[in-house]
Amino acid sequence: MTAEMLRKKVEDMIIKSNAMSYFWMASITGEQLQEEMQRMEQNTKNPQMLKELWGTLNNDPHLIAECLARPVLIDKQIRNLYAFDKQIHGILRQQALSELLYYPKTENIKMMNGLSSETTIRT
Repeated sequence: MTAEMLRKKVEDMIIKSNAMSYFWMASITGEQLQEEMQRMEQNTKNPQMLKELWGTLNNDPHLIAECLARPVLIDKQIRNLYAFDKQIHGILRQQALSELLYYPKTENIKMMNGLSSETTIRT
């Protein structure tokens, strides 16, 4: 990974972390970081690579948490916060639910107000 790529990843993490704090008053706790590191250790499909990564970070729990666990948690949490934010999606969600009650069959989707597309998969 180049220095430029690393810098962009860090900037992205900071932007997302600030957005979580500003829009949802949320942050990543030490307990969440610890749980994520344990999850990584228990569920890794490549223990040797994980061991090498941790070794590169001098097996320092703080560095491991900040470099490996925090970015994963921030991505998961911000996606979840955004996806279920009622201020952002509330009106549209209510509209969609109302229309689903009025048009309960999938063949009626094109009659709804939103955009739709159809894909046919042939095997």
